[in-house]
Amino acid sequence: MEVAKTRAALSAQGQYRSLAHCMRNCVKHEGVGALYKGLLASLVGIVPYSGVDLALYSLLTDTYAAHFPDSEPGVLTLLACGSTATTCAQLVSYPLQLVRTRLQAQGMEGRPVIYNGIVDCVAKTVNTEGIRGLYRGILPNFMVSAGRLKGAHGLIDRSACAPRLPHRHRSYRACRSRYRRWPSRTRPTRCASAF
Repeated sequence: MEVAKTRAALSAQGQYRSLAHCMRNCVKHEGVGALYKGLLASLVGIVPYSGVDLALYSLLTDTYAAHFPDSEPGVLTLLACGSTATTCAQLVSYPLQLVRTRLQAQGMEGRPVIYNGIVDCVAKTVNTEGIRGLYRGILPNFMVSAGRLKGAHGLIDRSACAPRLPHRHRSYRACRSRYRRWPSRTRPTRCASAF
């Protein structure tokens, strides 16, 4: 689906009638393997993205808690922590997204096959465009993620357990540790769904 989406976005208008038509066309002309171009780059890119995102978000919220122990972080603070973590994670993992897209697009009409894999794609991109070439198109990527803004971190922190717990247990960490001590039949369902 990812390959079909990329090719449909890059193709001339009317070249593909639907995603299914695009997939059939890929298989017909390039074989089944064409549907999995860039898969390894996607899988490898998940690790640094998730690792940096979650670790940095945790570090930022823990730092806030250490500096302001008597106050809960507000929604804007959690949103700032989440968006900072997401932005840094994208800076780390974006080159792999670019490689994935280039591997998926090659072989289309008007786009010859020039890369043999991830390492070859990175090497040729750096040789022809420099390090900056690995970050081509990152600005639209930031704009897409700005819509999501990692508000999920803040929403979970602020609302997963707050409605059913006393005020002193409304933080995510306190909620999580208190949740684990409750008997299973009395655990609040909203809190349970957050973990």
